[in-house]
Amino acid sequence: MTGISRRNLLKGAAFSAAGVAALGLAGCAPQTEATKAEAGLAETGEAAKHTWEVKPEPIAADQISQTVDTEVLVIGGGYSGSCCALSAAQNGAKT
Repeated sequence: MTGISRRNLLKGAAFSAAGVAALGLAGCAPQTEATKAEAGLAETGEAAKHTWEVKPEPIAADQISQTVDTEVLVIGGGYSGSCCALSAAQNGAKT
């Protein structure tokens, strides 16, 4: 094997890895969502909104089973939620 040194082999491997990484990042771009947002912008003339920016439909009164009045509402009973609820209750908040 003449003509290929260790340095040239490592350079080629590094350039190849960088090229593959660049192509991989280009493939990760959300093409369909961007296309939908651009189409919505073109049709309405307004900026596309995220789902959390759109006001949800109101819940009918007959579907509400219980109403609770609290000072602190913790949603989720994982480690963080349990710690927050316990701390709020210990400090006198209606949790």
